[in-house]
Amino acid sequence: MAQRGWRTFLKPGWVITAILVIAFAYVAFTVLAPWQLGKNSRTQATNHRLEKAFHADPVPLSKVITKTASAPAGTIDESNEWKRVKLQGSFLADEELVLRNRPVNSDAAYQILTPFRADDGTVIMVNRGYVRPESGSRIPSFAPPPSGKVTIQGYVRLDEPAPEEPKTTHDDGYTEITNLSSSWYKKEIPQEHFVKGYVQLEDNQPGTLNAIPLPQLDSGPYLSYGIQWITFGILAPLGLGYFAWAEIRERRKTREEEQEYGALGDEDVTSDDMIADEAADDDRDAGENAAISGEDADSVKRGDSEERLGASSERVPSDRQSQDKPSRADEETAGRDSQSEPTYQQDLYDNRYGGTKRRNAFAQRFKKDEERF
Repeated sequence: MAQRGWRTFLKPGWVITAILVIAFAYVAFTVLAPWQLGKNSRTQATNHRLEKAFHADPVPLSKVITKTASAPAGTIDESNEWKRVKLQGSFLADEELVLRNRPVNSDAAYQILTPFRADDGTVIMVNRGYVRPESGSRIPSFAPPPSGKVTIQGYVRLDEPAPEEPKTTHDDGYTEITNLSSSWYKKEIPQEHFVKGYVQLEDNQPGTLNAIPLPQLDSGPYLSYGIQWITFGILAPLGLGYFAWAEIRERRKTREEEQEYGALGDEDVTSDDMIADEAADDDRDAGENAAISGEDADSVKRGDSEERLGASSERVPSDRQSQDKPSRADEETAGRDSQSEPTYQQDLYDNRYGGTKRRNAFAQRFKKDEERF
């Protein structure tokens, strides 16, 4: 018999599945979905700030840097990143560096870094753009920065974290670094005090080579990922509920089938009892009919004997041989008397199909024919 009620779901398989589903839903709602939605919110905030900065008028560099005891030359705050600034001063061409291993649009490139001293004495690194390598990894020749006083515009960027073990290389007369960090600049150019950060030149500015493309303002897939985790967190308990409902339905169906089969078994037993009762009734009826048939046969026998005696007394025997010779009717009667008692099957046949009546009728016709001839 199938188990019934809530006890079915106390099996280890159901308990472990329920715990896993609840834990997954909890993590999806409290960790995974907020993680992706938070990234989407931060990306949208950054995109909004960038879009606003791209269309804002440039401001002096002094408006976006903050000087502190740890950074006397100044540092660029994160809230000011990508703001457009205007600088007046001159490039320090003799202190130029090359940034290697920085692909642009997924293609290999070298970025050219040239220090710039503003009129107020502030020194900041300027990214003049990129050039493509020649002959595999060889740095190509590129235009030097303009000399003298110039005015440039660009976007302020944050200082990158300094590597633990910076490795500077020198190739073809260029000093190559792999990180946009002011601490690395100072190591290579110790006479200058750099602002923590740098300026990325806009296109069509004095000294620009190939301008670094601006980032695409795309929120990315984070919103859809967050919605997916929320959906999964909802569907997991619903799926567990569906399977529990299916289990209950299947067990209910099994119980109904078992009950139906039990009812059919009772009907079969009842039918067998009825058949047995009918057979017993038939046996009783057959016995009674057989008894009646036996009495009728005895009556016929007695009648035949009396008739034969009467007929023999009326006749005048012609000779003794005819008197001593038994008649055919006597032989038939003796044969019937010598026969064994009718079986149950014969009595049943006689009772149902009238066999006894036919035999009695035949005996009467035979007697009449014998008297006639």
